[in-house]
Amino acid sequence: MDWSKSRESAYLITKIGREVSSTDRSRAILEEIIEMLEEFKYRKSVREISDEVKLKVELFCQVVESE
Repeated sequence: MDWSKSRESAYLITKIGREVSSTDRSRAILEEIIEMLEEFKYRKSVREISDEVKLKVELFCQVVESE
């Protein structure tokens, strides 16, 4: 993941996350992530994605891998 491009990363995480989440747990985590990423979408310039969001994405990936 190229975290330096916050806006593109937000869209990519949302798109891929929806494709790979298959359980209630992974969908719930994804919904939290999508909420956190809303501020990075629909704007021309955005700040860097926070470490909190990155950790949540990492957790999501671990959950999906274990499914």
